[in-house]
Order: sequence, then structure tokens, then C-alpha cells
Amino acid sequence: MKALVEAIANGAGRCDAASLNATLLTYAGEGQSYVGDVLPSYCAAYTGNPYTNLGASLPVYVGTPDRYGHWVDASHYAQELASYNARIAAENAAAQGRSDGMN
Repeated sequence: MKALVEAIANGAGRCDAASLNATLLTYAGEGQSYVGDVLPSYCAAYTGNPYTNLGASLPVYVGTPDRYGHWVDASHYAQELASYNARIAAENAAAQGRSDGMN
């Protein structure tokens, strides 16, 4: 029971998508930043505790940090993933177009 109390005290209200995006935001210099894709240990303890039963309400990471991935609510995952994939495809096509124009 002590582990549950500690997990709630450390994780409740700090493990939703908005909180994770704010907490895991890292500035890499010169206006560059990214959101980390590794769930903090306090969230893993909170969400992994068998008595919290958070199930489908857990946030999910979309993308990769180097391509501006971010945490989203699980209920929005499919929509956010499609949007992310469309943005990546457009960025890749634009980069390909720029490299083709240089040859």
C-alpha cells in the first residue's frame, strides 16, 4: 500500500500528455527544442501500479524527438499519428524537392 501512496503522490496530475510535454521539453540551443519520449520514472511507477488501473487513459508518444514528437491523450492517438505522419511526409517531400533543385 505504501508503494501506491508514493506513486499517487508523485505521479497524479503530472503524467497526463500536457504535463509530460511541458516537463520533458528540452531546449537544444538556437531556438531548437524537443520533447523526450521516455516516460519519467514517477509516471511509470504511477501508471504501472496494479491498483491505479489507468488503462486506456495513459498518454502515448507520437513520433520521434528529433522530428518534434509529442505526448498525446490515448483517445486522440490515431488522429495525432495521422497528422504527424502527414507532416513528416510533407517535410520529407519538401527536403527532397530542395535537394533535387540543387543538382
